[in-house]
Amino acid sequence: MTSTITKKKLLLIAGFGSVAIELVKYARDQGREVIVFSFDKTNTHELKEMGIEVYQFAVFEIQQMIDKALERGIKELTFIGKIPKSSFFKNLHKLNKEFLDEIWSLGDLSDDSLHLKVADKIEKTYGGKIIDQSLYIKHLFPGKQIFTLIKPSPEDLVEIEYGLRMAKANASLDIGQTVITRNKSVIAVEAIEGTNECIKRSKKLISIFDKNKKIYVSKVSKPNQDKRFDIPTVGLETIKAMPKGSFLSFEANETFFVDQEKAIELANKKGISIIAH
Repeated sequence: MTSTITKKKLLLIAGFGSVAIELVKYARDQGREVIVFSFDKTNTHELKEMGIEVYQFAVFEIQQMIDKALERGIKELTFIGKIPKSSFFKNLHKLNKEFLDEIWSLGDLSDDSLHLKVADKIEKTYGGKIIDQSLYIKHLFPGKQIFTLIKPSPEDLVEIEYGLRMAKANASLDIGQTVITRNKSVIAVEAIEGTNECIKRSKKLISIFDKNKKIYVSKVSKPNQDKRFDIPTVGLETIKAMPKGSFLSFEANETFFVDQEKAIELANKKGISIIAH
């Protein structure tokens, strides 16, 4: 999907994480007036301090968001940040009946199916246009490089390539975009819980090998990634979740790396290697 930058009002539907703040900053620098519908109270507070018009919503308030967008006359929007699928499922019963019936009529409740259903509703209900998430923050897509003082050994690179291959296979099934490996064995696979919870779960399981808690975290985009939704993201919170001496590898030119300076600083302190591969 090709997008071009315009000067119209832009609606940002912001999930959790600092990537939403980054998008607002850079969109505003390019002359866009940004209005935000936020699920994250922390983001809401920070955005208001920046002078941004922000409305707080719950993740299931889809019809209310559409109504507010219509009221404000906004036709162009983008999504960014983590939207917890578990919270959405927990509150399915709170959707309006028409939309809930549409959800239950889907062949499955995978991320792709839900994203496309929401997109269909937004575009058909009020003629909105959903733009590429990366349009204003392409600079957060690093090319191939090693960011940290710790460099992977040849043996580490073999493990990293194995992990990225397993992660790509997992992503192709629309299960999750992160896989945790060790000794060329998959320890944990991201599903509904999200990357950081997947990492925490792997730390409990890694002792099956030895007392060394080192893990290899691999994150990739989906094949034929729809850049309107769910672009893979790593950053400071990822490094916080990881044990010392571990490796974080992600797909170069396809993954947002946010809070880079702070993430690299903490990784160096923890002996973690960060690689865009």
